[in-house]
Amino acid sequence: MLESGAYGRSPLGRAVRRVGGRLAVVRFARWWQWAFLSAAVLYAVVLIVSRLLISLPFIVDPLTLVVIPLISLPVAWLGYRRVSPSDGARAIDKAEGTSDLFLTAVLIEEGAPEFSELVTSDAAQRVGQVKPRRVVPWDGRAEALRCVAAVVVLWAGVAWLPQLDPFGHVEQREQQEARREELSQTRQVTQLRKARIATKLPSGKLSEETELRIEELKKTFVSMNPGQPKNNFKALTQQQQELGKSWQRTKHSSAALGALPRLDQAFGAQSPRTEQWSKQLAQGDAEGMKQELRELGDMARKLAEMPDGEVKRKLEREMKRRLEELSRFANDKMAARALAASLERALTQMKMGDSQELSQEAMEALAESLNLSEMELSQLQQSMDDLKALEEALRTLQMAQQCNQQQALDGEACTNAASLSDYAAMYEQMLAQQGGCGACEGCLAGTGCTGGGGAGQGMGGPGTGEGGEAPEDDSLETDHVSETSRSAMRAGKILMQWQTDESADRGRAAADYDRQIRDLREGISEAVLNEGVPPVYHDTIRRYFDSLAGGEEAAALPEEEAP
Repeated sequence: MLESGAYGRSPLGRAVRRVGGRLAVVRFARWWQWAFLSAAVLYAVVLIVSRLLISLPFIVDPLTLVVIPLISLPVAWLGYRRVSPSDGARAIDKAEGTSDLFLTAVLIEEGAPEFSELVTSDAAQRVGQVKPRRVVPWDGRAEALRCVAAVVVLWAGVAWLPQLDPFGHVEQREQQEARREELSQTRQVTQLRKARIATKLPSGKLSEETELRIEELKKTFVSMNPGQPKNNFKALTQQQQELGKSWQRTKHSSAALGALPRLDQAFGAQSPRTEQWSKQLAQGDAEGMKQELRELGDMARKLAEMPDGEVKRKLEREMKRRLEELSRFANDKMAARALAASLERALTQMKMGDSQELSQEAMEALAESLNLSEMELSQLQQSMDDLKALEEALRTLQMAQQCNQQQALDGEACTNAASLSDYAAMYEQMLAQQGGCGACEGCLAGTGCTGGGGAGQGMGGPGTGEGGEAPEDDSLETDHVSETSRSAMRAGKILMQWQTDESADRGRAAADYDRQIRDLREGISEAVLNEGVPPVYHDTIRRYFDSLAGGEEAAALPEEEAP
């Protein structure tokens, strides 16, 4: 419509402009209603097809109904026809019955404005009677109710229309989504576990605590003075206590991690690979299993890049077989819970790789889980190395105690020793010079050398002695203090009393004593294991209880706990 000139400021121009504006609003509203209902019908068709025939992922809840008004607005804006001044004047003539009076006035104003005053005089007289609401009547409530009713029907259809799955597409997609969600959760667990143990990864072969204990033991060995056996004994005893505590902590930690292989539980025939792993673990070496994990990780990365085909399926079967074998070994032979859990996640992720859509993502997650398993195995390896090092330190310390008993322990003679094996060789040489071999059970236990043969001269060297008493020096000072227990001695409560006139069986007391000793010896093995006694002390404990039983056959104690 014209916005300038005399016409634009005249009452006729203002009236035509108001009517045209209302006409434009009504026309756009009707176009928007048409677009809204058309979008609702299209939505209903898609909903019915989705629920009854083919499931579509974007029709899932009532919130998707917002799409209808969002689509109808731009469609209505593009579709409706713009209103001109002639449209407004024609609407006025139609409503007022003025026989194109206002249309003629508008057309003359647009074509020949110099003659407009002559033509529009009659229109100007009737312009005051023009009311836009009467000229363009529109209530809009009926249209709004139709739109609201369409939305309500669609909402009810989304909420209550049952989901049918005649072709199985819904079930397949749900399974795919469940697998994807499970795969995502397993990857999150792997990442959390890797972040947790990343700070605990071993930086060297031994842990810091074990290295510190060994270094302190070496310093103690160097400080030994052959002229001060009493002080030497105190220092060695203190180191022995600290090493024993470290050994017990390491053993409990290794048992929790599964570093102690259960080689006694070997049911059925083992494959050459698992048999090799068992032998290596018995020697405290997990390199074979680590190599297997690295090879499996390379296979997983290779599978992630391979196209689908027979070659890929063959490699998947081979990898699954090897992974299951490794997982069974970790569960049955090592009881390594953390390692077994990471391998179980790897197996789960590999099964998810059967889906072509998840194949690459599953193989990437599998490689991450195998990397975590290698990290777990590195922790186990360090625990086994710690146990071996601590047991070697305890054996070397026993030899040092034997040298100290013979006043042959000299720290200056060991200044060139670098490792515990060097110290052990030095002490073995010292014991040999003093008449002991330093390597037999008697020398290590401090009960006398049993490694030689022939007739000796009585405490003069290895072999069978001819009796005699060990020399004693009463001038030496000791820490022995004579004490008497101050326990209260009073009559207690009699629980049961049995009187008989019969005489006791001959030898019954001795038989009861033998039976009690026998029962005690049978529980030694379990007690030693439960108390966490280092293996280097097992022989000494067994010989002590054998002596109580009069030299009978010893109870079966573990010779050595394999780390």
